[in-house]
Amino acid sequence: MSAVLQSVLKTYRDLQSYSDSGIVTVEVESIGKKFGGEKKLLTGTVFATNFMRNALPSAAAERHLFRYQFTSTGHFAELREDNLYFICNNHEGVFKRLPEEGLTPSSSLAVAVADTAALSFAGSYYSASLLMTDIVSDKQWFFNRLTDLEVVNSDEQIHLRAKIKDGLVDLFVDSERLTFVEMIVARPTSTAKFVWQDTVLDGEINTRIFDQYRF
Repeated sequence: MSAVLQSVLKTYRDLQSYSDSGIVTVEVESIGKKFGGEKKLLTGTVFATNFMRNALPSAAAERHLFRYQFTSTGHFAELREDNLYFICNNHEGVFKRLPEEGLTPSSSLAVAVADTAALSFAGSYYSASLLMTDIVSDKQWFFNRLTDLEVVNSDEQIHLRAKIKDGLVDLFVDSERLTFVEMIVARPTSTAKFVWQDTVLDGEINTRIFDQYRF
């Protein structure tokens, strides 16, 4: 792992509070005749993250307040009227909301993240694992599985490129704040582009955002 990436990951782990919003766009290889012969199907999600470290009683298994919310866009959004998904870790426990199931409790934040990872195009996984340990083992952590990491260029944004088992990853880092601005994960049958449009580090957060009963 390069010194730049290590510094970025340390930035997230040292934060006491964090919020963001952004967009994921995904191109997926279409299969069969369902999509009228199109080679690519464009879809994605709009997301928002809120996080406060050590905000729960010390006896709590997970001491951090965390919320990841996303709504599907593009083709997937056309399949249902209700497109609001979220996971939330708060004083009452861990909850997730999926359109089909409504609001339901989850046994742990790691389980809730795993349950929503595919639906969020791994957005919930990336966000949670950047800010917190124990979401996934070190060996399986996405950023520990990057190989052949190189700095493509370094200016206002630092462009890092790396390999994963089945594709390439491009990371764009704000060179001053050392946070991710953009990430592109390109695999043989899909390409996911994450863009963080609004990121606040150690800012004031209204704790009501973590109240699952608001939804």
